[in-house]
Amino acid sequence: MSSLGNNSENPHVALLFVDFADRIGLHVNGRARSLRMMNFLGLHLPSEPVREDMPPATGRGPERWVVVSVLEAYIH
Repeated sequence: MSSLGNNSENPHVALLFVDFADRIGLHVNGRARSLRMMNFLGLHLPSEPVREDMPPATGRGPERWVVVSVLEAYIH
């Protein structure tokens, strides 16, 4: 929960994805926000009816999602 608390104070995030085999890195800067599961599903699956009492197929699932809006991305 510490990271989500920090994110509410400052939504800027920087992500680095490294491919060690090819020695390439993808750097992504953006703004992050935390969504509850139901808000995430409503945002990305508007045509699907979503019931809060329906658990995921495995019986467990994420409680929150972190959605990043990409502001810039570059390879280095």
